[in-house]
Amino acid sequence: VERDVFPRFAAFFEKAAPLLDDFAAEPVALVVPYARLFSGRPGGVDHTKRLVRLLTERHGVVPQALPDIRLTADQLKGVKLAIVPAPEMLDEDAARALLEASKTGTKVLITGPVEGDSYGRATPSLQALGVLGEARPVALHETTAWGAAPGKTGWVTFENLAQHWLRRATKPSPAALAGNVWHEPLPLDFARETEPLDALLSAALQAAGVPTHPAGDGV
Repeated sequence: VERDVFPRFAAFFEKAAPLLDDFAAEPVALVVPYARLFSGRPGGVDHTKRLVRLLTERHGVVPQALPDIRLTADQLKGVKLAIVPAPEMLDEDAARALLEASKTGTKVLITGPVEGDSYGRATPSLQALGVLGEARPVALHETTAWGAAPGKTGWVTFENLAQHWLRRATKPSPAALAGNVWHEPLPLDFARETEPLDALLSAALQAAGVPTHPAGDGV
């Protein structure tokens, strides 16, 4: 019967698992903000799909997906760039894992505001990461230097519906991606325009030393 296949495959994988020891982790990790999803915030994690498409189709980089609710420093070993897209909240375990990884050379890119953990608390690791700060609702149009001509300022658009729940950090965008922890205050992952987000990803990949295979018209 159909049920017979399950114990057969389970037995096979149990026997084969110890032999699969040549796995090499991808150099880019996408930290999926499940804490945000479970809190009931609108938008879910749809923005992570957009990031995956941009990374794969425009840069030839396939990230590994790691849930923030079970993130550990060991999972980030060997990762050159960890992207945390618009999490709004980061619990202490995830923040500690990112902090420890940043101290060993992993570049950490966080977008949007971070106002505390799931209970709004300013935990020690969040404070050490330097990403905590005030936030405000996004405007319909926000200024950004990402995707604009050098020395110029461009605009990103957040649709009317998103304006009701999307927030941004009040700090300015980084002039350069310096150090190991980068914080872009705008949740560019949710913006209508793609160019600013793609420009930020391009700069982050280059600064992290991740080999890319750019394609102007997709794969």
